[in-house]
Amino acid sequence: MKYISLVKQEKIVSLIEKIEYFILKKKEQLKYLKKLNKSLFTKIFGDIRINNKNWETKKIDECILNNIENINLKIKGEIAYIDISSINNKKNKIFSCKIYNNINEAPSRAKKILNEGDILISTVRPNLKNIAILNNKILPLTIGSTGFCVLRFKDIINNKYIFEIIKSDNFTEMLVKKQIGANYPAISDRDIKLIEIPVPPIELQNKFAERVEKIEKLSFEIEKSIKEAENLYNSLINKYFD
Repeated sequence: MKYISLVKQEKIVSLIEKIEYFILKKKEQLKYLKKLNKSLFTKIFGDIRINNKNWETKKIDECILNNIENINLKIKGEIAYIDISSINNKKNKIFSCKIYNNINEAPSRAKKILNEGDILISTVRPNLKNIAILNNKILPLTIGSTGFCVLRFKDIINNKYIFEIIKSDNFTEMLVKKQIGANYPAISDRDIKLIEIPVPPIELQNKFAERVEKIEKLSFEIEKSIKEAENLYNSLINKYFD
């Protein structure tokens, strides 16, 4: 092992400690931003559980477009397939997908043609919160599993507004109450679509969405800086302490 002077050792340790502190503070910022989202939602819309601002309510089924199509097996071309394993249920984001040369190579559950903005809710084990928005199509043909209830909302609903409701503990509790099956608990698309939601004026929903986008952009930059710091930390540990 190459000899490192005491002075240099102290500098390395000091740098590593600074990186650790930086990562810790950035993670605290992320937690704060997550709480900020929730508090902002409550400030604008009140307590959705009891609808204390007396917004008009509608069943989800009244607020969605019923135009989710199944893929034709004769369609040619690459497809991106999203299933439950594609979702990070801690962040409620799609983090991966599977690419197939054509639909015939994909699993039999690959059926639902997805559009940008679609909200995916796993109908299996709803307590796990495998929920996400398809913000960007991976390929022109992006296909979802039949294990998802796919919600495509009308223009009376802003996706960022409704997503805040759908990923809430309260919404999950409603789904869990409707699930059937002990070993393989599941709910139906109909169970989800019959849930009533508050429908505030779209202008208010859009105002909330604009603020959320700013928070998300800031969160993305913080996550990026954390990843870079962690890479630097790991490289220093590997270089000097392995």
